[in-house]
Amino acid sequence: MAIETVLLLSVLVTGFMLFTNLIKQKQLLPKLFSTPITSLKNMAGYGTWQETCQGLGSSKSPQRLSNCHPNSITRALSSDPN
Repeated sequence: MAIETVLLLSVLVTGFMLFTNLIKQKQLLPKLFSTPITSLKNMAGYGTWQETCQGLGSSKSPQRLSNCHPNSITRALSSDPN
């Protein structure tokens, strides 16, 4: 019974090590959490869920995320005032 326990334990440890190496090589955890963390970071820092922000004028040039806050959209200067 002790020999079977040692063999079963070695198989389980080997399987766990292979599984963790696979997760590290394919970077599954960073891929799983990077998008939600970025969204939360943008909401906490800038008050918007967006990752990018376009200007209000006809040129639609990229703006800082701080200009995309819902309370500042109507007060923001246009990126193309003409």
